[in-house]
Amino acid sequence: RYDFFEKIAKENNLNKILVAHHLDDFLETAYLDFVKNSQKTFYGIREKSFYKDIEINRPLLKRLGKATLERYCQDFKLDYAIDSSNLEDLYERNQVRKIIQSMPSSEVWDLLRKTYKHNKENSKKEKIINEFFYEWENKMFNIEYFLNVDRDLQNNLIFKFLESKNYFRPNINKIISIISFINSKKYSKSFRISNDQYLRIIDHKLVLEKNKNGN
Repeated sequence: RYDFFEKIAKENNLNKILVAHHLDDFLETAYLDFVKNSQKTFYGIREKSFYKDIEINRPLLKRLGKATLERYCQDFKLDYAIDSSNLEDLYERNQVRKIIQSMPSSEVWDLLRKTYKHNKENSKKEKIINEFFYEWENKMFNIEYFLNVDRDLQNNLIFKFLESKNYFRPNINKIISIISFINSKKYSKSFRISNDQYLRIIDHKLVLEKNKNGN
């Protein structure tokens, strides 16, 4: 989806886009983060992020829920579409959506408060992690730099690396396995993180590639 947005933005000489993620999306993502005991310092969805060179802004994220937006469209006779796949229980997010919809409003607000509290308490840690990540990024994800930081920071750097490549919500077991792969120094091999995405070490740099055969 973001590849499509990036294509349209570049065709129109734009470097920023707005997307319509709303409060329900934020809560669903936060719920998943809590359930999975995610290592993320920030739970939910960010109001601003970057995809390649495009700034992604989500102005509705913490202000309006889906029901409010649907009512607005109906009141003003605006056409909108509903993705039929959102109604299927096959997907984890759809299951989470139903769980949140069944919660009393007091529990929903508790989830929101817990999320804000988590994000606030971890804001200082996140700033430090970001500083290290940007330095690592400037070094083209050099492996020697990575191996010289402590293990907790390594966990967070790998998470940030994957997040920057749009691989969202990796679990801690995946992160530990990636760190073990890097420490093994078997740089002729690759590490599969999805069906068509692999990590490799090339010229002492961590690289994400597609359509590579892992060994």
